Amino acid sequence: MFGVRNILLFGVLVLAACHSGEAPEQRVPVAKVDDTTLYKDELDYIVVAQNHIDDSVEFMADYVNRWAMEELFYRKALENVASSPEIEKMVENYRRNLILNKYQEALITQHLNSEISDDDVHAFYEKNKQLFEADEAIMRGFLLKLPLKAPDMRKVRSWCNRKSPEDFEAIETYCDEHKVFYEYFMDDWKDVGVVAAKTSLTLQQLETRLQGLRTVEFRDKEWIYFVSADTMVRKGGLKPVEVVSDEIRELLVNSRKADFIKSKKKELYDEAVAEGRIKIHK
Repeated sequence: MFGVRNILLFGVLVLAACHSGEAPEQRVPVAKVDDTTLYKDELDYIVVAQNHIDDSVEFMADYVNRWAMEELFYRKALENVASSPEIEKMVENYRRNLILNKYQEALITQHLNSEISDDDVHAFYEKNKQLFEADEAIMRGFLLKLPLKAPDMRKVRSWCNRKSPEDFEAIETYCDEHKVFYEYFMDDWKDVGVVAAKTSLTLQQLETRLQGLRTVEFRDKEWIYFVSADTMVRKGGLKPVEVVSDEIRELLVNSRKADFIKSKKKELYDEAVAEGRIKIHK
């Protein structure tokens, strides 16, 4: 039997020779334990599937070693665990589920339209609003964080309070020039807690200060903060449809898949009954 060190050495040597002029249809062995072989095409697939292209040489060497250890351990288990009807049943059930899943995937890919329209999303949202209550407060707005001695504070304060398109351009220009932190999310929703974590306030403190949907200014020992809430949904409120649209699409696609498979099973059942292939003993 191969020793683990010898198996690893064999694997690395073969990998180094993989770019030789062998015919592409030939499977190249990478490692072997008794009569079980690990092939290069299998190893290549694992490298790509597990996203180890950048460190492929180290990963492959480590994988070959682990593969050999697992194979040796499996063989030792076979020597010590007798086969039984229970194990055979588990193996058969696993194989059955794999085949069923593969067939379902093929049916869905070939025959099911999984495109969900905006109308479908809005209809589901309107009928199931109770599913989309906010677990935490969310908001749209902006956050600006400045050093205590930042220049032109009067202008900055004016821009943050007026909030016109020109003001936002001025803020961006100012931040680029002075290398200060600025986050604009007027078009995206963020958890208030995520925004608060970038300031000296707690979630509850920031949420309270933003009640009037205005720009608030506060400071600590190092920084001056400007936070503005253009729109806010408090905890327990209804999330806007744009926040949950991806979630709804996934729900509808999964529901459509389940209904499609259910209908296919019913078709097969009805055909079998008509052909007399099903007998139920009472």
